[in-house]
Amino acid sequence: MDGLEKELAGKASLIRLDIAARPGRDLAYRYSVRALPTFLVFDGKGNVVHRQFGMPDREAIIKAVESITGRE
Repeated sequence: MDGLEKELAGKASLIRLDIAARPGRDLAYRYSVRALPTFLVFDGKGNVVHRQFGMPDREAIIKAVESITGRE
């Protein structure tokens, strides 16, 4: 578990996918992933509310999660 997972504990689940495996490839195609790494934040209805390519901007990811969970 890395620092981002610890910070989001209780607020969101962090799922890592391997695009070399079929489920990862299928989802990368579905969500138009064109660069690695890519971080997607989904709301409770499955809508992408935040998309980020490259090195993670931890603050932006946390802010996106907090904006949909209402928790800080």
